[in-house]
Amino acid sequence: MRLSTSTNIYLRRPGNRFAEIEESMKVCAKAGFRVMDLNFYDATSFHLEFMSPAWESWAKRVKDLAAELGIEFSQAHSSFYNFCEPDIPDWEYWETSVRRSVQAAEIIGIPWIVIHAGTAFDAEDYRKESRKRNIAYFRPLLAFAAEHDIGLAIENLWDLAIRPRRRYTANAEELMELVTALDAYGDGRVGTCWDFEHADIMGQSQREGLLLLGKSLKCTHVSDQTGINNDHILPLYGSTDWKECVGLLREIGYEGDFTFEMHRYGMNTPEPLILDALRYSIKVGEYILSL
Repeated sequence: MRLSTSTNIYLRRPGNRFAEIEESMKVCAKAGFRVMDLNFYDATSFHLEFMSPAWESWAKRVKDLAAELGIEFSQAHSSFYNFCEPDIPDWEYWETSVRRSVQAAEIIGIPWIVIHAGTAFDAEDYRKESRKRNIAYFRPLLAFAAEHDIGLAIENLWDLAIRPRRRYTANAEELMELVTALDAYGDGRVGTCWDFEHADIMGQSQREGLLLLGKSLKCTHVSDQTGINNDHILPLYGSTDWKECVGLLREIGYEGDFTFEMHRYGMNTPEPLILDALRYSIKVGEYILSL
């Protein structure tokens, strides 16, 4: 199990600036990261070159830069949107971004991409209808991903900020319900991503969740939190028991990486200090992995 980080660790910069993916790769490599997660959602939301007609050239440049820097992308975060909504503004834009995440991952050589399930907020029985709509959406997407030799890892979400509404897959039971239903269509290319912070915010048992996911777990999102207004922060600075979490990953035989997803960490750190901050995060991650 290697330490990894999302490109979003160096995305939001002081002065409302957003760093390019390539810039994040260079800074992270200089700090000492050698394994990364490419966040296509950020590239979509902030209208980076990924969403331009030159996206294939961009993907090839990212691949070449990764080789030059000695970086391996073991996972990525797909673009996503709530496809369960009846009427979706800019549907074509968002669906293109999801499909393009798969295509770009193939070019760069990324085996797994993390993606969110959707929620049927308009349904009386949100769980039953959400399951139905998710299966209908993911069946053709899994076939598309298989054509490009990419696996999809569906992530556990959280819904504390929108209660009393519920978000589908905000617990391990719903996540496995969906992945189990999709497994018949996935040809081994559908799995799960466990976001430790999401589970912690929801007050869920990390043990029960990870034991339920078991061998379906292909990716992780690692960050900490002290509340919904202070999330995606550096581990050991929140309420998660990381010794327990690392032990559980080993117990279930997890074969993926331990991947930081903490875009709030460092976003207010001035440039003269950012490398020190990133190097410290590596020390924290390596310490946790030693537990």
